[in-house]
Amino acid sequence: MPHISIITPTGNREAMLSKIWDCVRNQDEKDFEWLILDTGKKRAGMFDTVCDSRVTYLYRRDDNMTIGAKRNELCAMAKGDIIAMFDDDDHYARGYLTSMLALMDSQKYDFVKLFGFYLFHPASDRFGYWDLTWDAPQHFAIPPLQGKDVYEKRGDRDTRWGFGFTYVFRKHVWDALKYPDENYQEDHWFVTDVRKRFKAGGMQDEVGLCLHILHGGNTTSNFPQRLIHPEELERLFPDYKP
Repeated sequence: MPHISIITPTGNREAMLSKIWDCVRNQDEKDFEWLILDTGKKRAGMFDTVCDSRVTYLYRRDDNMTIGAKRNELCAMAKGDIIAMFDDDDHYARGYLTSMLALMDSQKYDFVKLFGFYLFHPASDRFGYWDLTWDAPQHFAIPPLQGKDVYEKRGDRDTRWGFGFTYVFRKHVWDALKYPDENYQEDHWFVTDVRKRFKAGGMQDEVGLCLHILHGGNTTSNFPQRLIHPEELERLFPDYKP
């Protein structure tokens, strides 16, 4: 039985799946299974040539199935005692799972995530960092939102628990609680319930563990407090290829 079940819901994104497969198979942690549920217009041909018993690819043409429902179906299939969300449009560095599991084990957490992460917008070549715990005097909007690329102090609700692309949790958490059948903020409602019943925590990404890619199809806006010179992208994420 695998220790970790990596979960990827997807649809109409075959070009991205080859990159996320590279992230999965390059993880320092090798005791995993990768579960993919694809509801796009056609099956991803790349899986015809992926010969790895740890990979399970399911294709089902279904335009109405929500992201929350996809996550639940994949979690139900999971054989590992740890579930890790790997979204199809982000980049996970080699040491990502090792670091998240170390945080989970050291603090006896049932659920962990990143409270701060790097993000990149290829269309504008803008690279930044968003600390979800800090409501700074100024935030940048990447890409620009409503014609503005700089925002004053936002004063929004606590966002550190959102952005589910870095959720890692013990299987018994999902056994007790399910994702809502929604396409938007399904992660927010899931983690809200998780925090009421389980020990949850997070950390800042200080070494380049995960890169959140902004490509125009994201379901949420991003507001980093600082921009970073694009040359630093290659140093922090040497395996990332735009």
